[in-house]
Amino acid sequence: MSNLERLARLTNLLYGLAALMFGGTILELLAAKHYQDPVQLIPFALCGAGLIAVLLAWQRPGRATVQGLRGLMLVTAAATLLGIWKHIEGNIGFIHEMHPGTTGWPLLAGALTGRAPLLASGVLAAAATTAIAATFAAGWSLRGPEPAGGWQRSVHDRLPGQPDRPQRYPDAASPSSSLSPRYTETPRLR
Repeated sequence: MSNLERLARLTNLLYGLAALMFGGTILELLAAKHYQDPVQLIPFALCGAGLIAVLLAWQRPGRATVQGLRGLMLVTAAATLLGIWKHIEGNIGFIHEMHPGTTGWPLLAGALTGRAPLLASGVLAAAATTAIAATFAAGWSLRGPEPAGGWQRSVHDRLPGQPDRPQRYPDAASPSSSLSPRYTETPRLR
């Protein structure tokens, strides 16, 4: 198996894992009836948007979709902090309801280990990180419209008669989902 085939498998694995995490989180939120308060709908919106963005970047990659995915994933990861805070806040409220005089270490311990799982919203950060990693595995750089040098073949992967530094430039100037690239010399501007 060549390095390109390994990279293609890794890319597909990461995109698939991110999509599974977003889809699975929606199902878990529904099962937990996580829709009783308007702020509890935020993870549904983030998961739905994340799932659509991952599928678009995976199946129809382009500079705009990849950059949009990355931006949305940064927002999603940041929203994880809001989820953690809301869970801590809910746990503190529950402790004060059950034991009104609780303060100090017992309150802190109860807030961190209470009925609302503290790191449950962390799955969104994990899914967002996985999705961003998939874009880099697919060869997208931070700034350029072309895939980064991740798609360059090593000297050991090239076929006889091919140039030393071939690079992938598909028809749409974006990595394809099939990951069976054509190689040409890097174009030179005059």
